[in-house]
Amino acid sequence: MNKGTLVHSLVYEMHVFNEIYFSCDVFVDLMPKESWIEVQSNPSPLHDLDLQLIGQSRPLDPLSLKINWSINIDGSIHSITGTWIEVSIRSHTSSSTVKYRCDYQPAFTSNQCNYTGLEELRFSFTSTYVHIEPEGVYKAVVNNLPAGPSNTQSKSKEVAAPGCENKQMSTHSICSEEKPLKIIAVHKGDAIEVTFESQAGSLEYEILLIREDEKLNHTIEKTSGKIRTIIKKFPYPGPCENLTVLIKPHLKKCGRVCSWEERDVKCCEYP
Repeated sequence: MNKGTLVHSLVYEMHVFNEIYFSCDVFVDLMPKESWIEVQSNPSPLHDLDLQLIGQSRPLDPLSLKINWSINIDGSIHSITGTWIEVSIRSHTSSSTVKYRCDYQPAFTSNQCNYTGLEELRFSFTSTYVHIEPEGVYKAVVNNLPAGPSNTQSKSKEVAAPGCENKQMSTHSICSEEKPLKIIAVHKGDAIEVTFESQAGSLEYEILLIREDEKLNHTIEKTSGKIRTIIKKFPYPGPCENLTVLIKPHLKKCGRVCSWEERDVKCCEYP
């Protein structure tokens, strides 16, 4: 069975003379091997699943996804062959799933460990394979192996990353990348309607309505680095010809000297 490279390995100190090691590997196959093997019993579900977005040692280091869970020590612990983790990613640049298989040493099935006096084992795993993007949403579905019928014993948790206004997110490339705006500018009745989608990294947009070199209207739209559809209406009872809309983002890398983008106003013809 093919696996990816070892992503991370942590140690849980169960006893002063006893340690359980576990490693979580990126898994390229669709399902774990236990899915195709008939098993006599299923372990208890894991507990206390939690997701955290954590920073590294320096304040501006990128965030990482930390997954925490616990395993109750009951009669079924000796049937656990591993833990299966699926992380679903929904972000501006990715819609994918990363799968991990976590194996324990000594294996729970080996009966080599003494759990006397303990009620649970706690584990934590920090993924370096899942890249955290501004406003990305990350969902983990986790279960002990072998899984129960129809994965009824799986647990899930979701966490959303902050936007570009966050100090650690502000250094992400998305927050400083200047992209062309899709601007729609239309003359409707006694107004000019301007529509565009804001970018993740722009804190605000300056919007101008001009005819040739004459400034007719001006506004600043605050977006705080959020992606949303902006619709602005400028009251304008005059003729439509030769009107232009100019929009300038305020990105970190260029600040208030970012490039203007322009769009001619489309004049609607009425019968």
